[in-house]
Amino acid sequence: MSRLCATTRSGFVESIGSGILILMSASAAIECGAPIYGVPAMTATATDKEGRTVPAPGQGILTTVRESPSAIPSLMLDFRYRHRKLQAKLADISSWTQEEKEGLQTELEALEALHNSSKFDDEEFVRSNEICIERKAQEIIKNAQDIWSDEF
Repeated sequence: MSRLCATTRSGFVESIGSGILILMSASAAIECGAPIYGVPAMTATATDKEGRTVPAPGQGILTTVRESPSAIPSLMLDFRYRHRKLQAKLADISSWTQEEKEGLQTELEALEALHNSSKFDDEEFVRSNEICIERKAQEIIKNAQDIWSDEF
């Protein structure tokens, strides 16, 4: 085995093979269509005589792996909980979008009353504001997915 940074190294064993692991944010992976095989919960680095391995030379990354002691499991690690929260948020966004679209006629009437005449093309006003509402709804959905998603 090759341990180039260790004082106890004892040679170099040749091998043939290779492997590549690419880490990227979930949003970048989704955008470029990369397959997602896992989600790292934590990252660390360990080398002999550096950082975490000082108490146990030669153990490398094994000294980093441990569970935080807690009698109560975190809901943030429960996919069912996260799914429920995402579905509830999506329902809220859908309700908000519907309410905003239904309120456009009231807004149009208020603007016309303010200007004492109809200076607006009613259909264009409604259409352009519906587009704005949809864009905002998509932005809020994306934020909710970033926070709660369990399906990449």
